Amino acid sequence: RVDGSVVCWGDKHIGQLNRVPSIEQKFTSISAGALHTCGIRIDGSVVCWGDNDWQQLNRVPSIEQKFTSISAGANHTCGIRVDGSVVCWGNNRNRQLNGVPTEGF
Repeated sequence: RVDGSVVCWGDKHIGQLNRVPSIEQKFTSISAGALHTCGIRIDGSVVCWGDNDWQQLNRVPSIEQKFTSISAGANHTCGIRVDGSVVCWGNNRNRQLNGVPTEGF
């Protein structure tokens, strides 16, 4: 929403909707994957909600890490930090996390 709050709709069988951040949390952007969603808060930190079968939620970068953009995939998410580096978390079954670009790419 224009006030930075998040509204989600659709299937909720694994918590996609009942774990949506409270209206007090404000976001600059969000990205929905197949079974989870991640968002960048106004302070640049990332929060994710929904399915956690592939550690999509447990491996979210610490609040100290700040991001400019994120993109949620089927069971993993990648983000660009404010310093331009890339970090990914979640499912690595198809080596999606192993192919993160190295510095200078």
